[in-house]
Amino acid sequence: MSTDRRMPPLTVLERTAGMQLHNRFIWLVCALALYLIAQLSFVQWQTGRQLGMPRFDTLDLMSLLMAIVEGALLLGALLLALGTPQVRRSWYARYPQQPFSYVAAGVGGALIIVLLLVIMLVPVLVLHSYPELAEAAQVHIPLMMLQRATLVLSAILAAYNLILLLRHMARLPWWLAGAIGVIAYGGLGYYITFRSYQGNNLERLNYVFYYNHLWEYFDWFPKLQLSAEFHNIQMPYYAYYLGAATAAALILMLLWMPSASNQSARESVEGR
Repeated sequence: MSTDRRMPPLTVLERTAGMQLHNRFIWLVCALALYLIAQLSFVQWQTGRQLGMPRFDTLDLMSLLMAIVEGALLLGALLLALGTPQVRRSWYARYPQQPFSYVAAGVGGALIIVLLLVIMLVPVLVLHSYPELAEAAQVHIPLMMLQRATLVLSAILAAYNLILLLRHMARLPWWLAGAIGVIAYGGLGYYITFRSYQGNNLERLNYVFYYNHLWEYFDWFPKLQLSAEFHNIQMPYYAYYLGAATAAALILMLLWMPSASNQSARESVEGR
């Protein structure tokens, strides 16, 4: 096939991402997360209105809502990665003369993960602004949620790119690469929470992941919650943390891209 018949890269990315958006499971996960956010927010409002005292402590509720967003985002990233073979089949069914781009699928999945975060985070920011906390205790809830969300997003993108790296470079099966990526993400979150509890330069990350609350529900889980709460992460610490997480995600992406591009080229020459 001559190269002049191939689609421009941006067109390939657009159409590949469009196929990925047809994955019903990621929207089911997103809908369930939005339902839980709405339900907990309604319970908080209803009990505060009827009983004069909210059901949850405000900051505990924010941590719980962030855990919901985090879990849905991680599951969405896993579904996008594992859905690549189905997207490939759909691509060749629609464009049989055009080679499938694994790079476009990976980049498109990352963009959709960002989109999912925006969809789930906007209701939280709208429903839970709490200006009185900003005035009384200098705790800015929207800023706190944005900081936590961007740090979690960077970590999930790193895990997502790790899955793609294990698939395209190590040639692991999709399910095994996905399992390792999820375990690596969980281990990273636990390690950061554990290190932050020990009192070092990571202590401001103690409330980013939900591990510091698990001791309240499980007796066997160690208590990793600091007595001093770091709600709004001051600059330049936030920039350091976000920069490190973003750099890790980008490095992992740059590592798997050449192998994915070579795989697409081989399939084009060999005829799928």
